[in-house]
Amino acid sequence: IGDVIPQWRDFHSATELDGQMYVFGGRFDRIGPEQTTQNIYDDRLYVFNPDDASWSLITANGEIPCGRRSHSAFVHHGKLYIFGGYNNVMSFHFNDLYEFNPLTLLWHRIKPHGIPNPVPRRRQCCLVIDDRMYMFGGTSPISTSTFPNRSHEIQDQSNLIRQRSTGETSG
Repeated sequence: IGDVIPQWRDFHSATELDGQMYVFGGRFDRIGPEQTTQNIYDDRLYVFNPDDASWSLITANGEIPCGRRSHSAFVHHGKLYIFGGYNNVMSFHFNDLYEFNPLTLLWHRIKPHGIPNPVPRRRQCCLVIDDRMYMFGGTSPISTSTFPNRSHEIQDQSNLIRQRSTGETSG
């Protein structure tokens, strides 16, 4: 861990965990702050400590999520979670869920069971209430008419965290 200031970026996440700000992902350009076709999607995790106004680059291990933008990030029981997003270089929307443990510095991909994963998307909103993660909206290349039995995703209320921890499903 060193004093490293992250490069300017857009569409990243900035999430508070234990009094520090964790910044993940986002898009920046090789050439400079003006957008060109030289996009770079960052897969590094930065931490800002407001007590001493310092930045650190986390040397994380495990199943590290690939760089992306327009994903959701949230905290639950002292861990950071990343869901979905988009990478234009890969031309790919994600519907994956990752967990970062700040005590072990390990990333872990979570594969929920019991319900189908939400369709790949970006620009969605996720929040946690009482051990449940709820997801709303987003932009997806897949229409709900492609998956008529999943039309509930228009309202999209997913409880991926609870299912992982308890194995239960609910409607």
